[in-house]
Amino acid sequence: GELLISNKNTLGIRSFPVSRRALERRHVAVSTPWGRVRVKEALMEGRTIHAWPEYEDIKSVAEKYGLGINRVREAVMAKYNEGRPPQE
Repeated sequence: GELLISNKNTLGIRSFPVSRRALERRHVAVSTPWGRVRVKEALMEGRTIHAWPEYEDIKSVAEKYGLGINRVREAVMAKYNEGRPPQE
């Protein structure tokens, strides 16, 4: 707070404790025509509620094969979702 007060035109600041709840995460490897790409899953009570490909993996594939990142992301997620039950 001292840094803020000394560098801003203010007479005071409010502060309060904050807590954070993070979801459990795990990685799964997805095979694509361009190689394996990691997909990060966010879990709640053992159930996957979000999944998305690792940015560095899709960026690397896109650069190596001259593809758009969105195209790679969509292909990875389509492959990831094959055979999985739809999310609620």
